[in-house]
Amino acid sequence: MADEHDSNAVPRWGFRDERVPDFNDPYFDVDDPYAVWEAEAQRQLERKIATKELHLLQRELFECSLREGNNHIRRCHPIATEYYKRVAIWRDLTPARVMNVLQNFKS
Repeated sequence: MADEHDSNAVPRWGFRDERVPDFNDPYFDVDDPYAVWEAEAQRQLERKIATKELHLLQRELFECSLREGNNHIRRCHPIATEYYKRVAIWRDLTPARVMNVLQNFKS
């Protein structure tokens, strides 16, 4: 177990505070299984956070449109803009295989 006073120690659950190298980084070592595990865990965590943020913004947009009534297009526009910007980020974090399933489900 890591010493609580050691600033360089890795917590016992395995994650560091700083961002780990991603698969797309040029210096990422694909032969290191711990680095691959850590990068995949980081990507999954980012996807979960982005999904939760999308849910919260979607709820906020829905409540704004109900509250504002006929003026919802003008008054809820900043929330809608932020929502669609976050959807684009979420799509970048989502693997291609999941996006293919979602596109096939739509049609």
